[in-house]
Amino acid sequence: MNLRRAAALALVGWYLVAALVIAMPPFVLAADQHELTIPLDKGTTWNYSGTARWWGLTKPEEYGARTSRIRDWQMKVMKTARRGDVTASVVQGFPDELAWYEGDAVPPPTGLTLIVQSSTGLFVKSINSDEAEQRMADALDHKLKFDVDPDQILRFPVHVDDCLSTEPLALKYKRWCWHVRTTVKTRFGSGWELEYRTNPDQQLIDIVPGVGVTRYVYHHNGTVADTDVHLVRLPGESRK
Repeated sequence: MNLRRAAALALVGWYLVAALVIAMPPFVLAADQHELTIPLDKGTTWNYSGTARWWGLTKPEEYGARTSRIRDWQMKVMKTARRGDVTASVVQGFPDELAWYEGDAVPPPTGLTLIVQSSTGLFVKSINSDEAEQRMADALDHKLKFDVDPDQILRFPVHVDDCLSTEPLALKYKRWCWHVRTTVKTRFGSGWELEYRTNPDQQLIDIVPGVGVTRYVYHHNGTVADTDVHLVRLPGESRK
């Protein structure tokens, strides 16, 4: 009788464990793992390749939709600083610089972006070169004011279907906010697909913890403007 009761209790316990596993939210990143999201040591580089579609207008023979190949676009950490749980870095060539790209020759990256990681999340903000030092200092001192929408692209811990906004309409329709659409599996590892969708356009960013941005997509719903680039080499990996 005792053996039967023990077996029954064990079976109930197994079902409870299985139910908990099924109910767990998919791919949650613990807050104490935030430092692994994007490696931000000075000099770290990422190389991207892909395509861009654009509408040629400069010459009569070019009028219409055209496609260009983007090769070895490089994002690089120019400077970085850490204080407590905050890491602030200035990077050159964040892939969103390729939105609205047009032409046959890809220009060198020139835009600067401030990337800040803390225990609360990941923030990305375009900046000017003359304000980089002050922006970094403000971020480390918790003085830099970020807009949840659109500066914060991840909130720790990460949950699929998060919409990083305080606006009711954005939360309802998953628009006008960085939305964690789904998990993704890449050759660099597993991560998340983030989307920022408005009425005229859409951006997608794939992020793999420990690697960084592995894909960037821009699509415009009107005039032809499409960019799709993906990471071709791990940070620090030489060309093969």
